[in-house]
Amino acid sequence: MMTHDDLRGWLVWYTVPDVSLPQRQLLQAARETGFPPDLLPHPMDRRAAWEQAFALPEVGLPVAPSPALRERCPDPGLSCRLHVRAIRRRMPLVRHLEVEVICPGAVTPEEQRRTALVAVLRLDDRGHSAATVIGPWMGMVEGAAVEAAVRRMEEDYRRLLEAAPPGAPREAVRRLLRRLSAILMRSTGAIYYVPHASCPEGQELFIAREFIRRSAGGALTYVRLLASDATAVADVRAAVVDHLCRRLASIHDAARQLQSIQDREKREKTVERLLSAYQEAAATAARVRDSLKDALQELDDLLALARSALATV
Repeated sequence: MMTHDDLRGWLVWYTVPDVSLPQRQLLQAARETGFPPDLLPHPMDRRAAWEQAFALPEVGLPVAPSPALRERCPDPGLSCRLHVRAIRRRMPLVRHLEVEVICPGAVTPEEQRRTALVAVLRLDDRGHSAATVIGPWMGMVEGAAVEAAVRRMEEDYRRLLEAAPPGAPREAVRRLLRRLSAILMRSTGAIYYVPHASCPEGQELFIAREFIRRSAGGALTYVRLLASDATAVADVRAAVVDHLCRRLASIHDAARQLQSIQDREKREKTVERLLSAYQEAAATAARVRDSLKDALQELDDLLALARSALATV
């Protein structure tokens, strides 16, 4: 009969399809399953959503010329394209929607390529606004085509505000695994080892499985790593030692380079980041030692070196 003394941890793998889902669906899945809400990625903010939505490809968006323009320029190469232009750096939340008309058969260069301001796009505390202007563009393209283009950008803006970030369920589970001191088995590339000390009953992994299933229709599988499976335990031990050795060596080397950073604020932030990374690595090592019932003596020297390098800064 299996006891807790036989359990060394869990082997975990998961798949999450690339789907776009509303943030409310992500939050609902977290509430229903008990998934930690602080691990959910935040949705896109208003400015980022506006900047992404109110943009067009560099080549522009083709629109049909007006009948009047076709009469003036019967050239078969006639084309009209809409472009979104930034005004200047001091006004990042104001853009111009312009139309570009190319008429290769025109006599003068000015008639061969013309541009005209169509609308002013703006984002402020009151929200988004698109104010069309009265001008030459009205004789170049149909107003309905311009309205449709602006409407599509506005729909994209609202969708981005309501949507979860791309890959949000996958990122949320990745954050949970990191909290559980999970270590990726490099030889497999897709299986994680979660120490028993981090997840004694497997409850957190059950929650993650249900969260992935409800939010994105994905799947997460976890199986026990038992002491009796000597080959699997040896593979996990080798992966853990390799992972932590590389991580601690990186922390040590980065700490040795701190004196070369002249900017005080940058140096302080780097120290803070390295201390956090060391504490996380030390905590992971302690959890793995307890879970595998193994001293992992190979890590002692690197832990000491990283600690002493950080102590001198």
